[in-house]
Amino acid sequence: MYQFTESIGKEGATIKYIAFMDLLGTKAIAISDPSKYRNVIKNFHSNIVGLQKKFDKDCPEINVFSDCAYLESEDVFQLCKFLKELRQKLLFQKICFNAAVCKGELQTNSIYMKKTKVSIIDFQNEKVVKVYGMQSRFSGAGIYVDPELMNVKNIKEKMMEITVPSIYKSINKADGKAEIFNCIDIKFGTNSLQLLIYILNLYIQCYILDRRASRYYYTLYATFIGEQSIDVFLNEDMRIIKEIMKAVKKIQVQEDENIIVMYLVNRLYNAQIDSLEFIDDLEVAHDYLDDVLNYIYEEAKLDNLYNLKEIDSRIMSNRNKTLLAEFCFKKKISCEDK
Repeated sequence: MYQFTESIGKEGATIKYIAFMDLLGTKAIAISDPSKYRNVIKNFHSNIVGLQKKFDKDCPEINVFSDCAYLESEDVFQLCKFLKELRQKLLFQKICFNAAVCKGELQTNSIYMKKTKVSIIDFQNEKVVKVYGMQSRFSGAGIYVDPELMNVKNIKEKMMEITVPSIYKSINKADGKAEIFNCIDIKFGTNSLQLLIYILNLYIQCYILDRRASRYYYTLYATFIGEQSIDVFLNEDMRIIKEIMKAVKKIQVQEDENIIVMYLVNRLYNAQIDSLEFIDDLEVAHDYLDDVLNYIYEEAKLDNLYNLKEIDSRIMSNRNKTLLAEFCFKKKISCEDK
């Protein structure tokens, strides 16, 4: 087991790490179906208790309040592992949450006044405000890792192993404008096709009911494909690619389709280029990706694609926009020549 603790200051105080998590969609469930709401809460609590028993002495301190919880641990990796396993268990029960992790401590102060029947749990450290603020701004079904943790020398290498760059979509409440942001999420640690299909189905199901709320699932999707190697994408007759394209055909809005397709193409370029030891000419990537790009081109109807420059660079980098534009141009030319 890899454990990390660090002492600072003359008193040798141990650095701690905290997280705040909140279940998604519980307000809507409570309004539409109170009995379902109770089941969601019961399942949440049951999974917390189950994982507490599994982690035993390595389990974080957990303070649960109905559909949310504050956690604290001296070991950031055990904290991340706990949240990762909780996400996995709840996800297959159609329960999603978003969380944030940062350095800090809760300084929990519990008060119970029997005579007045008042129970108070007070978190007295100012870092609680930080982790709550990060979680509140993060509108993705994932685990937002404070970027500052990636700069801590003692844990940076290990954090790079268990996390992956991802994205989330936020909607400004004042003007309704949507914007894509980068984030760092904890890896699923699997290339399970079943998990990908499940994530895509959750997205489509929510998309049909509430397009606005479906944005939360972009993070799950981006995190999953962000950790896959090029071999995973191309193996087994491109099954991962084909499942994604099947989902794309159920999306009606071009903006939403672009997020799914362009983020995938962006990841394919990055994964392929990263796998090549020597590459002076980026066009070499097309030789390796020819089959998969042709398939996506046909299935996603990229012959109608234009103005790639307007696609957010967090979805597709400028380098990869240029590569895709060149590929699409060659496709158009070859079609005209036939």
